[in-house]
Amino acid sequence: HHLEELMQASPDSAWARTAQRRMPTFLARSAEDLFKNGDYEKAIKTYTRAKQEYPTSVEAVEADSRIPFIIYAQAEFFSQQGQHQNALERLQRLIKDYPGTEWEAKARVRAPQVHLGIASNKLKAGDYEEALKILENILQQSPGSEIGAQARAMAAECLYQQWARMRAAGRQGEAETAMKKLAE
Repeated sequence: HHLEELMQASPDSAWARTAQRRMPTFLARSAEDLFKNGDYEKAIKTYTRAKQEYPTSVEAVEADSRIPFIIYAQAEFFSQQGQHQNALERLQRLIKDYPGTEWEAKARVRAPQVHLGIASNKLKAGDYEEALKILENILQQSPGSEIGAQARAMAAECLYQQWARMRAAGRQGEAETAMKKLAE
């Protein structure tokens, strides 16, 4: 902030010109500090500012590679915290904003895993119908993969839990329908 104050106080001074030259470096270092401290959004905003205000700087080029890295790191952080919906939003942002890049590819690989986490949360909460919708989507997109196998196993658990719940409630007809789905 001191550099900005110098530039505003005396824009034509030698100090201001020096501050102006150092501002991209200052922004990049600030962004990295924010990232290291877990303030992902501010880090992204600071790198974005460096790109917008100093588009020809080395730091702008650096920002081009650091921003998607930070978005992916944020997605991983959210996923590890069990905040799968937030993680998925970050991955979708990478897919949308960085098409044809390694970040889009990584996000496309990671997204089904995050969807599986969302389905797992739904299963634990007893929301079997919603969990099954998510799992069916995973199975359509990744039928022969490891994630597909995990989705099949979780879908079987959902169907079994539905069956048990319906049977306990005396809803035999619905329970039999759930059991037929499980057998498929």
